[in-house]
Amino acid sequence: MAFLNRCIWTPAAGGLTDFVVNAPAQNGYTPAQCLAPPVISGASYRYFASIGSQHEEGDGVYIAGTTTLARSTIRNSSTGLKVNFSAAPAVTMGGPTAGDIRETLSQDRTYYVATTGSNSNTGLASGAEFLTIAKALDAVSKLDFNGFVITIQIADGTYSSEFIIPICVGANIGWRVDH
Repeated sequence: MAFLNRCIWTPAAGGLTDFVVNAPAQNGYTPAQCLAPPVISGASYRYFASIGSQHEEGDGVYIAGTTTLARSTIRNSSTGLKVNFSAAPAVTMGGPTAGDIRETLSQDRTYYVATTGSNSNTGLASGAEFLTIAKALDAVSKLDFNGFVITIQIADGTYSSEFIIPICVGANIGWRVDH
């Protein structure tokens, strides 16, 4: 997700409810006016809301039909919880959530897969192998290759799960299967 261009607005009210768009903040735009890139109904967005000493940072899904940004996950706030805003705060919407940020490689990387592994492992060493090829490919899909090579080392064994080969960023893709 790209950063939104000045998507800053005020909701209809303060309190503990989800944010319903009221008007653009000074020098800002409502989600409907944010076109570079556009706000997508049903997508999750990072937000920061503040008024005076009250502030809240979180993630929530924006629904265009009701012009509502849900306050689903609170990451940080002036109270440690969802803030009961005393008045309508300024809401800045956009920016990547943690799952949207790709690690950019600075060297080649190898992931390991074995029938004795676990998908809760890192997959980055022998002894910490992933259990499935799908998990290794999921890890690969979250990387910017930056021109480096990623190898998935698959131990002998029978692997029965299906997988999809992901589109990769910053890579010249080549596949080799060694028997």
